[in-house]
Amino acid sequence: MNSAMEYLLLSTLSYGDFSNMDRGRTLEELFYGGGGSRERIMKNSKGFLTDESAPHLFEFFKEVFREWEVYYVDNRTEHGKNFYSKASGFYAVVFKNKEKYVISYRGSERFPLEDAYKDFVETDLLLGMGKRPQQFMEGFEVYEDLLEMLQGESENISITGHSLGGGIAQFVAIMADKKGYTIPYTCTWNAVGINKSGIVGVDDFIDFDGAIREVYPFKSEEIGALIGFKEAYMDFLMRELKKKGYIKDRGNVKVSNGHLVHHEIKPENIEEFIKSTKLNKHVSSLSIATRRGLFRDQEFVRKLLTLPELGRCLLEAKNFIEKVRNNKAYEDVVVNFCHSKDLTISLFNHVGSVYLIDREFEQKEVRNTGFMKNIFLFTKSVKDYHLENVFLPFLVTEGSRRGRFSRYLNIDFIASLLRKVIHFAGEEDRALLIRYYKREVLQAETAEEVKKLLLVGVGRCRENLLYREQALKAIENFSAGEVKIIWEKVKEKLVSPYEATDLFDIILFGGSS
Repeated sequence: MNSAMEYLLLSTLSYGDFSNMDRGRTLEELFYGGGGSRERIMKNSKGFLTDESAPHLFEFFKEVFREWEVYYVDNRTEHGKNFYSKASGFYAVVFKNKEKYVISYRGSERFPLEDAYKDFVETDLLLGMGKRPQQFMEGFEVYEDLLEMLQGESENISITGHSLGGGIAQFVAIMADKKGYTIPYTCTWNAVGINKSGIVGVDDFIDFDGAIREVYPFKSEEIGALIGFKEAYMDFLMRELKKKGYIKDRGNVKVSNGHLVHHEIKPENIEEFIKSTKLNKHVSSLSIATRRGLFRDQEFVRKLLTLPELGRCLLEAKNFIEKVRNNKAYEDVVVNFCHSKDLTISLFNHVGSVYLIDREFEQKEVRNTGFMKNIFLFTKSVKDYHLENVFLPFLVTEGSRRGRFSRYLNIDFIASLLRKVIHFAGEEDRALLIRYYKREVLQAETAEEVKKLLLVGVGRCRENLLYREQALKAIENFSAGEVKIIWEKVKEKLVSPYEATDLFDIILFGGSS
């Protein structure tokens, strides 16, 4: 399994502008090999992918940059669509490390970030109406395309995504399960949850392509012409099943084992079907011979409305929908890391497990409390808690656990936080400033005094301090030796008061220090 550090960077890189001309090149080559590729890739990125952070990214993520390469890019944004396609805003990049592959799905492209939350609400409304955003199905297309490239070897594929991209990743995981593939390990970051009625429906279990091939010998090119007919056909079928009492809606099946599903076709049903689905319009591009064959004795329509395996399909749908709703099957393979104050944590239920980064990775069963009830979190959530930056302080950067998560703040992050406290310290923190400007080397007896001054300074600082409470708790538990270590780190960081020394400085100062 890949490390949290790998998934976090690869997820963030989905906001970079990679193209298929980057295929086969390592991230180190693309970002640090010259030629302007880094500037091109980072042009529209966000989070900790900035021009200022570039010198520090490699030091923090060096193994990822050296070992991972771009394998494939699927770009359906305004800039990536071709002449024959419409832009949906979908973007994904597949990264490769030897025999391992990670699909990274991009989240919302809307700016400012306040507007990105509108995407989440629109997603919720679509699901509530029994519809799915187009990008969800496009995400699964990328997964199946990669499977085909790898000749069905699914064990080495995992997926990741941030924000709306994390929602796409959850959807891909459950659709892979539905198709009988190995459920890919899925790691998301402040992802919008998608586990609600409508994410999987009865129509997912009805093989439209197989059905029309069964009822008429279409040519391959004719099947393609009927793609637009599929949605109309499914809508009509769902309405009929609802009338018969077989379903409540596409996400709720009412039949049970032993329930006989019988769909009697009357002449008025056929007429209604042709009119409601606009069948004549959908088949207008087919040859005259084919059209005559379709409407001869109306047998084509009759067969489409009497699917022989409909009862089995309904039971399969019912069982799988319940499996997704129950969620137990996904808790070990779909992992969602979230900040408890980010708005996405309380909008919709997630597929898989949810771990709260700022609460010592407490596992939380999240319940949808509604958008309007959480509107007071809106501005704060967008500003401070939604981007991938909030996860960096809990990554271990040294020793055998490098790249993995810790329940406690990284000591380098705490040093940057203390740098900010001293940088903005006032007269009331004079004792702390004296200690700093004396540049003294702490002894055991003075370490305790400095520890008290640091606690007071952090608690009193008027600036916004990410993870203030966690930092206070960590400092409180520092031994004299740990106080001496962090004091030296702070002194190193403060040598040049206007230059960032690592990613944590950039995160805490919001740009230049």
